[in-house]
Amino acid sequence: MELHDLAPADSMLPPTVGAAPLTTIEALAAGADFLARIPRDFARDHGVLSLGLEDGAELLGVWEGCDPAVIWNIGVRLGRPVRTVACAREALQLAVDAAYERAAAKPQSVEADPDADGGVVIAPDEEDIDRLLAAADRDLLSSDGKAPLVRLLDRLLFAAVTAGASDLHLQPTAEHLLIRQRVDGVLDQGRQLPLALVKPLLSRIKVMGRMDVAERLVPQDGRTTLHLGERTVDVRISTIPTAYGERAVLRLLDTSKQLFRVESLGMPAHIGDGFLGAARRASGIILVTGPTGSGKTTTLYATLRSLDTIERNVMTIEDPIEYELSSLGVPISQSQVNTRKGITFANGLRHVLRQDPDVIMVGEIRDAETARMAIQASLTGHLVFSTLHTNDALSAVTRLVDLGVEPY
Repeated sequence: MELHDLAPADSMLPPTVGAAPLTTIEALAAGADFLARIPRDFARDHGVLSLGLEDGAELLGVWEGCDPAVIWNIGVRLGRPVRTVACAREALQLAVDAAYERAAAKPQSVEADPDADGGVVIAPDEEDIDRLLAAADRDLLSSDGKAPLVRLLDRLLFAAVTAGASDLHLQPTAEHLLIRQRVDGVLDQGRQLPLALVKPLLSRIKVMGRMDVAERLVPQDGRTTLHLGERTVDVRISTIPTAYGERAVLRLLDTSKQLFRVESLGMPAHIGDGFLGAARRASGIILVTGPTGSGKTTTLYATLRSLDTIERNVMTIEDPIEYELSSLGVPISQSQVNTRKGITFANGLRHVLRQDPDVIMVGEIRDAETARMAIQASLTGHLVFSTLHTNDALSAVTRLVDLGVEPY
């Protein structure tokens, strides 16, 4: 039996062995970590099973054609190097079923996965990105703490958060992987990384966002939470296949940022006074417009902080909740969109309207139904705040008509 260390990046290939594939593997014990952290359906669908530890590495039985990204992902999830050995397909499937059935009958005790529930903890270290690149090129699955590639992504995220970036872009091109940050609404020139890092970095991002690591041909969305010391950052992840590999954009929402008030947003005095006057009316609709990262949500939160929330019932429907206003002593009820549970802006707004609201904030008007309901609510005694993605305020009228709102 010949074993093979998993090679990094694009050189990762399915295992090949000189000896015949194993056909009898029932007697080999699967690792407890593997059974606890890798779902049974995933192991069966992708043809992989832990056969225990050997010299500090996880020995994985795989069948021919097993996706290298799947193997790499398992190594990252387990936090140690992996080795592979070829197994007969039928024997491996039987062993997978038997191992998980034994585990179900006898609960296992394993160390909690830091990515499973509490988000990803990032240490605010000062590791140099060039040194991490060199380490990642040598050893993607180092057993000495976090793998170099994982630390590289941590460092990129840490740099983006500390720079105040609203988005982190990973954009593959013909020659390299371009890392770009959007700060104050402007994308920087970016940093060039080796193109070979596209697949492993995207795999790690998908692990963080609880996405399908093996699926590279379909756009995916995911979420995770970063913990940087006392700071907590919600991350919305979007991936899409391109001509040179998958591209990812990570939207960074720093929930620990201090919230502004309208008076401190930098508006000229006459505009700020007029805006606050409109925001204190009993009914109507106020739309904050602008491109991505221009401060629309910040403006809405600052406005809510300036309202009299003692005598008025203020409710929100957001995607996601970026700042928990109740922690600041502001008595506001905040709800979050959950598309998996069928809670969208439109039906969320419908339920909010049954809660006797005086003021409603809708995080964003994205579709015709939400637009019509927001306008209708504003005409029936409610004050509605929301945002629209347009280049200027005047374009909001055109956008609403385009969404099907009657012009009268």
